[in-house]
Amino acid sequence: MIKIAHLSDLHLGPDVVARALLARRAWNRPVRPELLIGLQTKLRQESVDYVVISGDFVNKPKTSCFEEASKLVRNFLANAGIDINEKLLVVPGNHDVGFFPRAEKDDFRRLKKYFKFLQALFQEDELLSRKHRFFRVDEDKKVLFLGLDTTMKSLPPTADGQVGTSQINWARKKLQGYRNQLDLRDSSLDEFIKIAILHHHCVSIPGLSVRGERFMQLLDEGDVLKFFDEHGFNIVLHGHKHVPHVLTRDRSDTTTMMVVGAGTATSPYPDQQTIFGNTFNIIEVNPQRLQGAVQRYKANGLGEFQLDWRGPAIHFGRKYGQGYSTEFVRKVLHIQADGTLNVEITRRGFHLDSDRTVASMPVKITTSTPLAKISSVCLTHPLQGVQLKWQAQTDQLYDGEVLFAPPLDEQNGPAMEISYKYQLIGGVVMSLAEWEQRQMGASQAPEESTSTTLVSPIRRLAYDIIFPQGYDFKKFTRSVEFIQNGVMVPNKNFQFALKDDPPLNRVSFMMDNPPQGHMVKLRWNLLDKWP
Repeated sequence: MIKIAHLSDLHLGPDVVARALLARRAWNRPVRPELLIGLQTKLRQESVDYVVISGDFVNKPKTSCFEEASKLVRNFLANAGIDINEKLLVVPGNHDVGFFPRAEKDDFRRLKKYFKFLQALFQEDELLSRKHRFFRVDEDKKVLFLGLDTTMKSLPPTADGQVGTSQINWARKKLQGYRNQLDLRDSSLDEFIKIAILHHHCVSIPGLSVRGERFMQLLDEGDVLKFFDEHGFNIVLHGHKHVPHVLTRDRSDTTTMMVVGAGTATSPYPDQQTIFGNTFNIIEVNPQRLQGAVQRYKANGLGEFQLDWRGPAIHFGRKYGQGYSTEFVRKVLHIQADGTLNVEITRRGFHLDSDRTVASMPVKITTSTPLAKISSVCLTHPLQGVQLKWQAQTDQLYDGEVLFAPPLDEQNGPAMEISYKYQLIGGVVMSLAEWEQRQMGASQAPEESTSTTLVSPIRRLAYDIIFPQGYDFKKFTRSVEFIQNGVMVPNKNFQFALKDDPPLNRVSFMMDNPPQGHMVKLRWNLLDKWP
């Protein structure tokens, strides 16, 4: 068992930034001493193997703030009995870089004060001995850490984030090099729990509004998630929004990635604590069982950190079969003239494995950008004993299941049909002009798509995309992609039908026996502008 303390967003030093003025509050409130004592006491009690701090050490990247932060962090970790040179892993946050300076791609110039902070924190002579990104392996405990810098590189820094192509390529080479080393020793990277550390969130956080994500998102989150899927990362740790949460992300091969967000561990300002107070996470990881679990600790009025929430154990490995196959799945997307996207999904004919019953079917609706909003989710033909139940229900994520009462069996399964629909508003369907105006990140192509992840067998899969009047089919391009854990599989390996129907402003896709364990994606180009 490996135990990891996950802290974030310490926000040490004077808070002389715009939000302090807007909140009309004091800007130079020190961290409560009893809070630091409570934090170091709990860390000592937990006997953690590693401490991760996922960025925003200071409120403002001034030399004086960094000097104060380096002393406070060193002291409370030393008092907790933690060897920071061996056990502490850190990445920078947007507050550790600055606000609204000019764009600066050179890492040393952009992060010079942060590097000096690392030099003081770890008490090292060489200025760049600790990097803003890192690759760390503990072979005895079978855990691998990848720390990535998400502070802005190609655009003037705001609160947005960006990993960047060069950093992903660097990480890919590191992983491949270590994989080659293990192959020579007849070992495998699959035996390791792989943990990524970011500052910015790479998936939408439950409970946050679309407006709250503006200028706060990770611009190349699609590329980052693809990289994590490609290399089978099990856990992602991040901060940034001060909202503690745990999300699971299912992959096409039925493995699971756990995304863990931390709140602010030490900030004294209530508006930075949101409604959660001062919190940090303890993540317990079991590489042998391929599972992990999160516990959240919250400070009380005396500064003592007490258990506030305990999550269930999450299994990262493959989940073999869901007990049924589906005869037919159709997804119809109707793009309205104002950019609203209406989606209806129909599933028909459930064939159950022998001697099995199925009481529920998972349903997950997500947006492709934090600027979108899901609305009007409902069953279109509700049958008696069938209902939707949501565990998470936010602007960007609906995660739940369809419940069957009584459970499906071999008699009523093949006759069952389920249809549900929803709307996606804003940020998903765009014109080319809107896409360019939003500067959605150089890594994102001006295209849109719909997809299905095949975690259980489907005998026939169909898509219908209906465009608004005025869509120019002469400029229309479309493609079908088959993706397995972030890696594209040549579509020449598969047989499918793709047909344009210009009089009806429609394109249709159909495929028999689509490959299980893959994502099937249909892409199309954006309209130049709305009709």
